[in-house]
Amino acid sequence: MSTNPDSHTLYLQTLDDIRLSERMISLFREDTTIHPGPDEPIYIIGAGKASTDMALALESILGPRISGGLVIDTSSRPIKPKKITVLQGMHPLPNQSGLDATNVLLEFCAGIPKGATVYFLASGGMSALLVNPLEPITLPDLRTLYALLIKCGASIHEINTVRKSVSSVKGGRLLARLRHVRLIDLIVSDIPDNDLSMVGSGPTVAQTFSPAQAIEICQRREIWEQLPDSVREVLLREAERGDVTTAEIQQHLMVQLLSAQVMAQAAAMQAHSMGYQVWLRRSPFSGPMELLEREILEILAWMIPGLAGLESRSSDPFANFESFLGVMGMHTDPGEPVGGNKGSDPGGTSGENHGEDHGEDHAKHMGDRGYAFIFYGECTLTVTGDGVGGRNQELALRIGHRLFAKSAENQEQAEFLSRIEFMSAGTDGIDGPTDAAGAVVSQARFQHSDSMGLDADVYLSRNDSFGFFDR
Repeated sequence: MSTNPDSHTLYLQTLDDIRLSERMISLFREDTTIHPGPDEPIYIIGAGKASTDMALALESILGPRISGGLVIDTSSRPIKPKKITVLQGMHPLPNQSGLDATNVLLEFCAGIPKGATVYFLASGGMSALLVNPLEPITLPDLRTLYALLIKCGASIHEINTVRKSVSSVKGGRLLARLRHVRLIDLIVSDIPDNDLSMVGSGPTVAQTFSPAQAIEICQRREIWEQLPDSVREVLLREAERGDVTTAEIQQHLMVQLLSAQVMAQAAAMQAHSMGYQVWLRRSPFSGPMELLEREILEILAWMIPGLAGLESRSSDPFANFESFLGVMGMHTDPGEPVGGNKGSDPGGTSGENHGEDHGEDHAKHMGDRGYAFIFYGECTLTVTGDGVGGRNQELALRIGHRLFAKSAENQEQAEFLSRIEFMSAGTDGIDGPTDAAGAVVSQARFQHSDSMGLDADVYLSRNDSFGFFDR
């Protein structure tokens, strides 16, 4: 089923605008502190879904000076680095290849000469690719733990606190193998609050974490009794030993190449260039998917009261323009900051004058240019079904079902609904254990689904969003 090409253009062009190679070249041009010494051998290590692309970019900068390298990625690229070996693992659940690749990487670290400069390339997915569980945890038991954590509705901070507590390389423990080198971390992160200790569970970030807290998380999320015996044994043993503090090494720099906020701003710039009036969430969302779903739907309900398919809520946080501005910021010009100050004057009149303004007027004045509302961050989802999908596809199906499952109450609503398209996609191009980056929903898409006899309620009950969109 075809969709508005603007959605795909916006997504693809945003990813193109944040090309790693150009960002890395600019970084090396502007920041001399990350340059290797004139006589220092250079080695590259890393893991994550962007590690091959990062390795290629770094190889284009440092070229023949690189003595060797090894990174772990999820898939093989058509173009491979010449001096950096790429090994494969699996995401979101670790596999034997990833475990073997981690062992090879650890052996590689041991062979790096003293005084070398080592660039560590970190990106999303590293927690499942760089794996070395504490004994006696087996790979099947580790996979069970990862699967339970992914499905239980835990936040990324909770998930990675548990992962650190059962690993010999996460939580800064990899630093112990790199004390003899000068280490420079180059990090691509989509963690909402930019906590670098949580990117890939922070293998090279000195930190303190609590195995006792990991146990509390598992109990609170009601997965403790389902954990394999070996995992419970390790968590209890580590908790008895107390909090874990990993020591920093003498020469260590950490540089963040990309963040969730940078990527959201790039999307806002692209949408503006396409002619949309752009509203960007002022801060990254973090919390249950139900809250994000409600926030998105309430923005639309605020624009058109009684929009078909939406509940009326007395607790509507967008009862007036000022409350709306508390969450969303307007982006009016590529040269201006995205999501300016709360209460700023987006349309030539003060926020006070808009105080009693309701959505009806905003919908009427949307015009041909259209609105683009951009949200970013990370939401949690408790999975109870046995279907296939990812959080982006699940959110798209939920929003689409709420918007388009019922008929419009009048012609004005029908026209408005026909102009809405919602896209939810991951910045790394992978959503859950599928080959999709996310999904796009529209009225036309749901009418097509209805004609095929697809019941969104059934697919949502199974958490089978991929099954719905793949039909």
